[in-house]
Amino acid sequence: MKTILELRLDRDMSAPVVAEAIGTTPPSIYAWERLQRRPSDYFMKLLAEFFETPVEQIKVAPFRKGGHPFGRPRGNGKLVTAS
Repeated sequence: MKTILELRLDRDMSAPVVAEAIGTTPPSIYAWERLQRRPSDYFMKLLAEFFETPVEQIKVAPFRKGGHPFGRPRGNGKLVTAS
C-alpha cells in the first residue's frame, strides 16, 4: 500500500500534472498526499486508473463517520473534531 505522494514520486511526476490529469487542483493533491483530507470515491477511482493500481492499494486519510477525518476548522481557526 502506498500514499498518493509515493505513487506520484515513483513516477517522477509533479502534483500539478496529476491534478490536471484527473480534473482537480494541486492543493487537493497536496492535502491527500499529507493525509489531511480524503479523496471522494470519484477521485479515488480516477487516481487508481491514473496510477494503474487498485483503489485498495492507495493509502488515504481514514474515514470517520459524521465528518472530516481530522476535524474541520471553524471561522475562528479553531479545530472542531467529530464526536
